[in-house]
Amino acid sequence: MEKICGVPKETFLKVAEVVTSTGNAQKVGTILYALGWTEHSKGTQIIRAAALLQLLLGNVGRPGAA
Repeated sequence: MEKICGVPKETFLKVAEVVTSTGNAQKVGTILYALGWTEHSKGTQIIRAAALLQLLLGNVGRPGAA
């Protein structure tokens, strides 16, 4: 991941920890995005990935989640 994206392993793991910590009833995660994602050449896949992440975490349908 570091070679492809240029993000240090420690940074990626910290972001992953924060995102996955929202998969419970006490803490709901929301993903906000603007035209940057939708205008990207792979925009539909990026939006799909965000939606799947929310589904896997169980955030869909909870108050405060989107």
